[in-house]
Amino acid sequence: MFGGSSASDVWNQMFADALGCPVEVTGTPDASALGAAIAAGLGVGVLASPEQAVDAMVRLRRRYEPDAERAAVYDRLYTEVYRDLYAGLHRAMLRLSEIAGFP
Repeated sequence: MFGGSSASDVWNQMFADALGCPVEVTGTPDASALGAAIAAGLGVGVLASPEQAVDAMVRLRRRYEPDAERAAVYDRLYTEVYRDLYAGLHRAMLRLSEIAGFP
C-alpha cells in the first residue's frame, strides 16, 4: 500500500483481512515519483531489473497480517451479501442505461 490511504492502520488492516493476505506499506510518501525514478533507472541501465530496483529503492514501513476471524466475516459478507447486491444493482444499472438511451 502507498499513498494517502496507507496512513491509516485501520484501512490497511481491513485490506489484509478482506484479501486474506499480508499487506505491506511503503515508507514512500509519493509512490508515483518513486515509480518514475525506478523506470528512469531501468531505462538508462543504472538498475538491472525491477527486482533490483525494488530492493534498492523501496523501503517498507509496516506489514499487516490478516486476522483469520475477521477474514472469515469479510468472506461471508462477500459471498452472502455483496454478490446478491451486485446482481441486483447490475440489472438496475442496465435498465437505467436503457431508459437513458445508452447502448
